[in-house]
Amino acid sequence: MKVRFLALLRKFGGPLASPRIFYGLAMVILAVCIATILVWWLVAREKTQTLVLYSGQRGGTYQPLAEEIANLIEREHSEINIEVRESEGSVANLRRLTEDERGHSLAIVQNDVLVPESMSPGDAGAIRSLLPLHQGVVHFLVPVKSRIHSIADLRGKVIAEGLRESGTPAIVDALLRHYEVSDDEVERRFLSLEDACAALQEGEVDAVILAMGLKSSKLEHLSEKMPLRLVGIGNDIDPGSEIEGFRLTFPFVKATYIPKYAYSPQREDRPGIPDRAVATIGVRAVLVGHRDLPDLVANRIARTLVENKSSLARSHPSAAQITEHFDPVQLQFPIHHGAHRYFHRDDPGFLQKNAEVLGFLLSMLIALTGFLLSGRQWMMQRRKDRIDAYYIELDRLIDPIHRENPSLETLRRTEEKLREMQHRAIHQLANEKLVADESFRIFQVLLSEGRQDLRRMIEEKSAD
Repeated sequence: MKVRFLALLRKFGGPLASPRIFYGLAMVILAVCIATILVWWLVAREKTQTLVLYSGQRGGTYQPLAEEIANLIEREHSEINIEVRESEGSVANLRRLTEDERGHSLAIVQNDVLVPESMSPGDAGAIRSLLPLHQGVVHFLVPVKSRIHSIADLRGKVIAEGLRESGTPAIVDALLRHYEVSDDEVERRFLSLEDACAALQEGEVDAVILAMGLKSSKLEHLSEKMPLRLVGIGNDIDPGSEIEGFRLTFPFVKATYIPKYAYSPQREDRPGIPDRAVATIGVRAVLVGHRDLPDLVANRIARTLVENKSSLARSHPSAAQITEHFDPVQLQFPIHHGAHRYFHRDDPGFLQKNAEVLGFLLSMLIALTGFLLSGRQWMMQRRKDRIDAYYIELDRLIDPIHRENPSLETLRRTEEKLREMQHRAIHQLANEKLVADESFRIFQVLLSEGRQDLRRMIEEKSAD
């Protein structure tokens, strides 16, 4: 048993530390790493992603903006294809977004839009904001000779306010409640943008209330066909204004103005409207996506829109309002993780944020490493001292035998001491008090030769 153990020590004690085997193992490990990276690259290579972008009604501002966004992203990223689809509005967009099981859908929605009651909290929790876009405003339109000058004047009137699944009805609900106009006092018609403009022109409705971006082509054309007037929500947007009071119950909007002559008909007999800035309600249009939209895709979309907003604004002026500097708390839906990484790309990294702590830990690590190295050196020295002690003891036992003519009994006692020495050395080796290095192997060879000489001398003495 001892012989087998010693053979194993001789076999594995030194060859593993040889440079040839070490570098061989290193090359194998390097080859495995390269192969792993190559497989990962082949699996993770970019594949063409087809997304659907739900916009809004034709003639509004969402639909042309969505088309420009799709063209820009496809131009900048050949691996992304975007199909733009018209829709009834923000509520419909949310519904379609959550119905997409693949999570490859985008939509433009008003930031104030209420999640439909038919959608479960889990469905709503799947929606993520990618980037705020332009600010839409509430357009309160009446014929120029109308006696309607405020929301309260809508009692007994007929209004058109956009389709049921657009974002406008929720704003109209809140405005009517705020101004204490009951549903019994006003007739509300849910019409598309095109039908609402036609109804106002034909006199079928008394007013149109629509939330959309400025410079809608439909409203521009309507202002050319009939004299219009834009009614304000209150008189101003100063602190303490009516709009600020309204925001206490409808917080996702802000006070803003429709600037003077925002709509300028190409007719000399029709002046631009409004003839002065009109106080109204502004609401952000937000590009949203599904929670399962790949992080890399969301990151590229956000980056592309922010970095190319100037070129986007040439064809769609409201895109000039795109910015990465916004308060995410003011968004109804949380930021998508991929977009979040882009917006916070310049934030201090983990190392910068924790430089002092990491410096302290590094100092402690260096000190601990020094302590461990000192301890290791001390242990190695103790092991060396032990093997040196064995050398001295072996020399003390073997040397007198070769210089003197010992008796048979002395030879046998010496042999027993050598056997006990070997047992003690192996025991200390097993307890890691000795190391199976070259010194130990030399000791084993000397010990073995000494025992063989003793055995020969004992045999000779016994024969005499």
